[in-house]
Amino acid sequence: MTDDNTPWYKQFWPWFILTPLLVVFAAGFSMLYIAIATDDGVVVDNYYKDGKAIIVRHEEDRYARSLGLNASMTQQGLSFTIDLKGDLRPMPEELMLHIIYPTSKAFDVDVVLKHQGLGRYSGKLTEAIEGNRKLQLQPMTDESLWRLHANSVSFPAQTEIRLLPKQECAWISVSIAVCRTRLNPIPCRSTAKMNIFAVPAVKVRLKLLFHRV
Repeated sequence: MTDDNTPWYKQFWPWFILTPLLVVFAAGFSMLYIAIATDDGVVVDNYYKDGKAIIVRHEEDRYARSLGLNASMTQQGLSFTIDLKGDLRPMPEELMLHIIYPTSKAFDVDVVLKHQGLGRYSGKLTEAIEGNRKLQLQPMTDESLWRLHANSVSFPAQTEIRLLPKQECAWISVSIAVCRTRLNPIPCRSTAKMNIFAVPAVKVRLKLLFHRV
């Protein structure tokens, strides 16, 4: 039997065991830094918090629908032209066009549009953009009174883009009545065509969410 006087840091097995641990620590600290130093910023809308619920405000969209507002947008190079239509008097002197990147606020672009008369607005990008974006058009005020939207717009835009008010969600309540009996259970009618045996009177309300296009 011979003595091995090789230092531990020159041997294979210590590094074989330590290397995965060092890689995991480095990756973990890198992810921690990214989580602290960066902001997702993916939500662009008008929200408020009610208890633990996050609720979308629809006042701007309702007002836009009540005025019959809609807009059409065309792009030529870096320039945009927007024609705003509806019962809006007087027309704002400036509009803000938010060009929203779907997954990161860092890539959002804002374009100021100047009124050229008769509801026509124009503005210009500082640099070209590509890929799918969402659009939001609103007046240049501290509190937006109305807004228009367009989804899944591919840039550079080759065709005319329509911007419309966002539609609200409709909640529909469906009630299922359950019979009452004190003694023997008896079958009751069910809209689901199943046998439901009687229990003390209960009303089950199912809230189904439907989106109107």
